[in-house]
Amino acid sequence: MWRLLTAYFPLNLHRSSPLPPDRNYIFTYHPHGIISHGAFGHFCTEGTTGFEKLFPGIKNTLLTLESNFRIPFYREYLLKLGLASVSRRSCEALLRGEGETKQSWLAKKFSKSPPPQPAPGGRAITIVVGGARESLEAIPGTMKLVLKRRRGFLKIAIRENAGVVPVLSFGENDLYDQMIPSSSSLIRKLQMLVKKTAGFTVPLFHARGVFNYDVGFMPYRREVNTVGTYSPLCVSSVDWWGGPWMDIDDLFSWPPDIPEATKRLSKRSRCG
Repeated sequence: MWRLLTAYFPLNLHRSSPLPPDRNYIFTYHPHGIISHGAFGHFCTEGTTGFEKLFPGIKNTLLTLESNFRIPFYREYLLKLGLASVSRRSCEALLRGEGETKQSWLAKKFSKSPPPQPAPGGRAITIVVGGARESLEAIPGTMKLVLKRRRGFLKIAIRENAGVVPVLSFGENDLYDQMIPSSSSLIRKLQMLVKKTAGFTVPLFHARGVFNYDVGFMPYRREVNTVGTYSPLCVSSVDWWGGPWMDIDDLFSWPPDIPEATKRLSKRSRCG
């Protein structure tokens, strides 16, 4: 079924360099798009877009909002799909290999397999860094990223000795059309209020239907090419940032390697 999903667009995964399987990684996915079809297709399914062949020896987990796991039955559905919470505690547990994604009480009750043992490397998590705020910028033909105030994943990368892998998905914003209300409109204010209180928001989007190409909520059938790079972004050594007593706020006064690497990846992917 997942192969049919990824072939519908289609979704294509590329890499700029291999990743050694003896360490852990944080994949930072951009842009969010409306529903992040690319993130789900690449990092939450097996044997579909070639993640296992491109990054052998690395087990990846896609993360979503903690609030999603507070909804009855929907929580069980997400766990069955293999998703995990994006909370700090969940990120650290996954990178340390302290267990698989959260198990439901049914899985714990009837599972006969022993709990997994911690692994020194080969673990990865995927975070859609821009989140709900970036989904409001999902306009076809554009790529506006939310980066400056997203610091949590860097703190985790430093603490857990994990490499940061910027991932750009070209075409993610083209899968839906979105109505963009003005910043002073009531609809925009309501969207931001929902985002502030619930952690997510509802973009005013539409695409195609099952039997028509004009109105509906099915995504358009447009190719999505996702590219990941690694080599320049190693944030594991605290000394590299200026000493063990460096304040985390001072960390972000350095030349912005993460945004710059993302820009370089965008230019290199479009040219090559």
